[in-house]
Amino acid sequence: MDHRELPVYLKAREILKITQAVIETIDEEKDDRGLRQSMFENAAKLGAKIAGAEGGGVFHLKMEKATEVKIAARNLSEQTALCKSLGLSEPHYLQVLRDEVNDFKVLFKEWVANFDPASDIDDGWGLYDVFK
Repeated sequence: MDHRELPVYLKAREILKITQAVIETIDEEKDDRGLRQSMFENAAKLGAKIAGAEGGGVFHLKMEKATEVKIAARNLSEQTALCKSLGLSEPHYLQVLRDEVNDFKVLFKEWVANFDPASDIDDGWGLYDVFK
């Protein structure tokens, strides 16, 4: 299946669009922590890393990309909480984004569950050997 048809990738694209809308509500003058930029980067990373993982069939490379996706999604969720606590955006908009990230988690787990450890080659690091 083409990565652009994967439910997790489609949800990543939705999250990017919602993030773009949310950061438009954040006043640049009040964003002294660079949250607008960081949130955009984390949201953009989701789809890019999923595409990268799907581009290579080697298990440990897919797991590395998946780890980056997880971290970016978690960071994005944490950034919505920070925006809320700082009063940078409407709480409702931030909750919509958080809900989408939570929905993404479910799709992410399903996606990762389909990775095939038998497709791996030894990279000498042994980081994901526990899955073999």
